[in-house]
Amino acid sequence: MRRLKPSVRMIARNPKRATGRGRACKRPPNHRAHIQSFVDGMGSTTVLHDMWPLVREMVDAAACASFAQIADAIRLLAVRHHVIAEAAGAASVAVAMAGLAARAISSV
Repeated sequence: MRRLKPSVRMIARNPKRATGRGRACKRPPNHRAHIQSFVDGMGSTTVLHDMWPLVREMVDAAACASFAQIADAIRLLAVRHHVIAEAAGAASVAVAMAGLAARAISSV
């Protein structure tokens, strides 16, 4: 994306209980206990240390949506757009619907 348009801002999206990228810019996160939920497709108990240099280079900010916001996004996609999205796919929609992307960028 940045090669085509350098002004593009990249925002990572996570469920609120996931490891936040904001802390990861300073240092990789510690191992965390797994919390089972319907958003398991985008959760992990840790992140590979080799990935943090890439994340630091490519991602400008992180936005975290609650499980309720992600569920609302799944519902909206199904009812209004007839799209059946799994939770990891709907998380970006949840972040956009809640205005969290703009807040994430403005806090950088």
